[in-house]
Amino acid sequence: MKNLLIILCVILVSSCAAQPTPLKKAEKLIKQNLFETQHDFGSYELISFGKLDSAFSEAVYDINVRKAFEDFLYLKNKYEDIELQINKQQTYEDRKPFYNRALKILDTLEVYENRAYALNKNFIPKFIGWQIDHKFRSKTKSGNFRITNLKYIFDKEITKISRVDDLDDLKDKK
Repeated sequence: MKNLLIILCVILVSSCAAQPTPLKKAEKLIKQNLFETQHDFGSYELISFGKLDSAFSEAVYDINVRKAFEDFLYLKNKYEDIELQINKQQTYEDRKPFYNRALKILDTLEVYENRAYALNKNFIPKFIGWQIDHKFRSKTKSGNFRITNLKYIFDKEITKISRVDDLDDLKDKK
């Protein structure tokens, strides 16, 4: 009986040890991604991995929010084109048809703008998976070393990378 208990404990411990942790799964996917995307993977030097944390959807990537803002920007560009046409006209009579079109677009533009901002304001983030920051050094095509900061977003099971954001680019845009 004692031997059976010891055997069961060994099997239990070994089966737990065989399963990779979520962090190890993430690190493996990142290294695989870097192997496929880096110019000189042999020059790759790990600097740090951040904490594996929950990832939530963002309004920027929501299709309804994006569509609303794209529609708004399309109409805004259309309005600006009409403004250019108005400025090219010499007389009030020549400008009048453009004024009417511009007024219609302005009314619609306000509706689209309100809709876009309302969708953005009321957006509720949803759990989409996991994320981790990764900082590393590697050679560029020109042979110089560059430090890169990336945020990796994984699916819920950590079986694939859903998105990679360059944290330096995001910081520069702010």
